[in-house]
Parts: sequence; structure tokens; C-alpha cells
Amino acid sequence: MNKDKEIMENNQGLNLSKLIITGERRSGTTLIANLLSAQENLTVFRDYLHIERIWELSEADTLQQGLTDSQKVGILKRFNSVDNKKLGIHFEIKIEDFSNLSEFYSIALQAIAGIDSKIVGHKTTVSHRCLPDLLEAIPELTAIYVQRDPRDVVASAVRRFEGESQESHLEFIDSWRRSYRASRELNVTYGAKGRFLVVRYEDLVRKNESCLKSLANFVKVERILIPDSLSDYGRDWRDNSSFGDVKLVLDESPVGRWLKDDPKIGMIVQKALAVEIVESGYKLHDV
Repeated sequence: MNKDKEIMENNQGLNLSKLIITGERRSGTTLIANLLSAQENLTVFRDYLHIERIWELSEADTLQQGLTDSQKVGILKRFNSVDNKKLGIHFEIKIEDFSNLSEFYSIALQAIAGIDSKIVGHKTTVSHRCLPDLLEAIPELTAIYVQRDPRDVVASAVRRFEGESQESHLEFIDSWRRSYRASRELNVTYGAKGRFLVVRYEDLVRKNESCLKSLANFVKVERILIPDSLSDYGRDWRDNSSFGDVKLVLDESPVGRWLKDDPKIGMIVQKALAVEIVESGYKLHDV
């Protein structure tokens, strides 16, 4: 039996708890995914199952809409060539295995679970538009939204992406605003039900006790162990910093880095998002 088939058959019929980790790019979502993957009985892959991008490709109106065979073929082609490529295996999901995107999502996520996994999860950024549909359709799904100071997010995004794509700092600002507002609404609907958790990047890297306790409770482990190093697709990993100066697994040096490295961009962000910055617990600065 080949490896991918064995994994899928081992997990057939299991009603595993499922987890999606999301947030804006450059917010610390990869750090959270790799940190949780290091915990016992958790299987978490980063940059796997980019469901919002798959949804856009399918041109379906909702994740519950019935799909044509042609749409399913396109979804599987994209999934196997992009989302599944990093795993080095090919899951034999067939078009008759799912009727809509929610079913496909659940199958593709459950397929990667280890034999001893209690929770199987993945990280994909900028997926707030599809989260309401996913949480409604999949009762065993929970979501972690990683929030980071937008001034640091945009400064990092500009350094990492601007010039490589058509996006500008204004688009990064607008994306943060939409994502933040969606996360507030989702927290109201699902937070008290234990299905949605907002984790502030700054609290995590500062090893804030209440943040780590909330995260541990949410993923149902006794405590979050912080190893000396993390693994990323089988390779040693420490950070994904745009500035390349992070030394520790949980390192607070990136907090407020915009003040030193890009105050001009930071103040543009602050002017555009002053209300949201205060509302989300960050302080305004006079540079």
C-alpha cells in the first residue's frame, strides 16, 4: 500500500477535531502552526489547503454549493499541484468523494492526521471570507486568528512582498482592516463557544502566561511546550522574519520594529488605522 493511501485509510471515519490557523500575512501564523505541530498529539501543517484560494478558483458562490465534475477536476488539479506538493505525497481524493467545497476541505484536512493525532490542523493566511461557511458546515472545526500590530505587519509585508507583486502598502493596510473586522465578528459568534480564538503575536512571543494558557486550553493540551527549535516540513526552522534577525523560537525583538526600521510606513498605517489600533489594544505613537 502506498504511503498516501495508508494515511487516508488509517483516518477513515475518524471524527477528529480540526483546526485552521489564519491571519494576515506577516502576522506570525507560521510560527503558531510550527509551535503547535511540536506539541504531542497535534498534527499541523503550514501553507497546506489554501481553501480561500481554492474557493476562488472553483467560482462557487458558497462552500456548500454543489460542484460540477469539471469544477471538481479543477479543484483537485490545483490542490495536488500546489497545496499538496510540499507533503511529497499524493492523496487519492476522487471527484465522487465530495459534493461541495466544505466536504472536500474536511476530507483533505483529515487525510493528513497522524495515527495518534487528537487534532489535525493547517495554516493558511487571509482566509477570513470563507471562515463563516467553514465553521457553520463543520461542527468539529475550530479557528485561531493571529493578530499583530498592523504597523509591524505592513512594514514587514512591504519589505517582503512589495516589488515582487502588484500590491502596495495601501492594499496591505486595507487587507489588515478587512481581516481584523471579520475576526471581531467571528469572535462574537464563535468565541464563547470555544471555536474561535484570537492570539496576539506580541503576547505569544513575550511568553505571556495568560496567552499561552488560553492557547493550550483551546487546543486541549496541558501546556504549550516551547522547544529550543522547531521543524518545518522536516527541516530545522526558527523564524520566517522579513528582517532575518530573530534568534529565538519566541523572540520579542520584532515587536514594534517598525519604529526603528520603517517609521514612515508605520505612521501611514497608524493614520489609516488609528481607531482599529487602539481598539485592538495597541498604543499610538508620535514619531
